[in-house]
Amino acid sequence: MKKFFIKDLANMVEKEIATEFLLRNVKLSIADGRRWQDLTLSDKSGIVYGKCWSEHISDETDNYVGKIVRVVGKVELFREQCTLRIVRISPAETYDPADFRVTLSSYDVEQSITLLKKLLDEIEDPKLYSLFCAVFGMGTARYERFLEFPLTEEATHPYFGGFLKHTINVANLADMALTICEGSPNEVIRPDPSLVIAGALLHASGVLSQLTLSAAEGIFTDRARLLSSSTDAVLMAVCTNSRLEQEKRVTDMSALLHILEAANGTTPPKTKEAVIVTNAVRMSKELNSIDQIFFESDRMHPTDKTRKAFCDYLGYEVFRGGEECLKN
Repeated sequence: MKKFFIKDLANMVEKEIATEFLLRNVKLSIADGRRWQDLTLSDKSGIVYGKCWSEHISDETDNYVGKIVRVVGKVELFREQCTLRIVRISPAETYDPADFRVTLSSYDVEQSITLLKKLLDEIEDPKLYSLFCAVFGMGTARYERFLEFPLTEEATHPYFGGFLKHTINVANLADMALTICEGSPNEVIRPDPSLVIAGALLHASGVLSQLTLSAAEGIFTDRARLLSSSTDAVLMAVCTNSRLEQEKRVTDMSALLHILEAANGTTPPKTKEAVIVTNAVRMSKELNSIDQIFFESDRMHPTDKTRKAFCDYLGYEVFRGGEECLKN
């Protein structure tokens, strides 16, 4: 196990370090005749950004993305946040993979699986139910990837279990919207509950075909970096449906495919079901962003009372998924 983690860097400002991180991203920049690399590094306690100036840049660094590396440098404070001035980066020789996996708590995973079963029971259309089970490969290695993997590398739900968390959040928000709509005097067109829940659960399914697993991190292909493009989600649904037995196939896929395209931003939502799912996707990402802000704030400024003041203003405790991620 590492001797210290990113969360400990606040107490190590101006100190030199030599330790291991997961290298998530590298970007080369040139300005005013100078070259430097901006690096994104992580371990199970969070993310830290580093900078490597021209005199220390190695052409090999790009080859280390997605791998555990040993970083030699100095902890600095920039705009009240810890950063690293890196002088050397090389492949790590020995490390514990568990030190680099930011993971959803086992309790939250169990709760999400329980909620998933409840949501599946609400899909009354047997063909849509069969399609979901086939897409996610219930009881197979594909289903295990769904339960374990992050949704994206950095943008939203980047922790292990984030794919499951986001999918359940979207479906749960969509289910709540159905409850609100039910019985409304303004409701002219009733949404199809089975179509809404199935669309919500399947909207990011394209990620399933775009992930591989290394020792410490889910590694994304270029397509998977796009939050599962609508093309991948549509192809996953259409191809899987075509392989089902004739009596189990969804006969008309147009309504479901429109939901998948709208939820991924390819086309404006034109049905009530698509509007519900699209807004549920947006809300899930926004809630994650709010949570991530407080997670980073608490990590960098543990004595700050900003989150408490905000919670007091709202009148309730802000959702704390980020904090739960650290309870392995």
